[in-house]
Amino acid sequence: MTEKFLEERRSQMEKYLNIIAKHPILGSSTAFKVFTQTPNEKFEREKQKAEESHESLEFKSLEDAYDQVVSIVQNKLQIMLSQKIMPFSKEMSNIEDKVLKIEAPIQSLSASFSNWTQRQFDSLKSFESFMIPDLPDFNDLIRRYKTIAHANINDLNKLSLEFHEEFLRLEGLKQAINSYKGTLDEYSQQETLISRKLSKHKSSSDEDTAARYLSEIQKTQDNLDRINKNISQIEENLEKENASLDENRRVHLVETITEIARNQKKYYESASTFWQDALYSLEIPKE
Repeated sequence: MTEKFLEERRSQMEKYLNIIAKHPILGSSTAFKVFTQTPNEKFEREKQKAEESHESLEFKSLEDAYDQVVSIVQNKLQIMLSQKIMPFSKEMSNIEDKVLKIEAPIQSLSASFSNWTQRQFDSLKSFESFMIPDLPDFNDLIRRYKTIAHANINDLNKLSLEFHEEFLRLEGLKQAINSYKGTLDEYSQQETLISRKLSKHKSSSDEDTAARYLSEIQKTQDNLDRINKNISQIEENLEKENASLDENRRVHLVETITEIARNQKKYYESASTFWQDALYSLEIPKE
């Protein structure tokens, strides 16, 4: 091997090690630290210790991963076969039914109003070039009408956001329900997992294995307590948001539609005045 070849390999190795060193997991791993920090005379001994430790940790993590996967599958089978019922409260079920009932009408209302506003805008764009030579008074009226029409489009866009806000609040409630379901599913999986680990703990033949399972059981129980707390918090938040939606939804819709009616009444009165003035400006004076 030439000196140039060795230098290229050394440079490539340095780049590779720098990449690993910057990695949040690989850079802090025992194997990497042994490889980069251990003196030559101690390298073989430290390498063997690291490998023994790694094999033990790998076995534990693989077994735990296997338990997790089996628990998920077992939990889903129990639910599918009606051997296990998800603890979905009546209040949450009522909220979900309500969301499903009103979601489509509110989405349709929001979309319809947005489409109507867009058609108004498209119509105004077509009107932009509507100028008639040799009729300066009429053209002046056209310019004034465009200003009125633009103001109307801006008002409609603002009101369109009000409808969209109603839809977004409903979507937020829907997402919260899905989060609630996911948390319940996670809780159910952890219950199945702890049952599996308890069974292993009872059948373990030596104290070290039994102690390890007992430690895993405690960690799983801590997870259950945390998830249960999350469930209670999500339920509380859902009930508050649902109450707020019920209280404000009808008032908000009535106020928005009332504002639309007022806005359009004012606009069409102005439009009527414009066309009336346009007729006057087009009258041919009698000789």
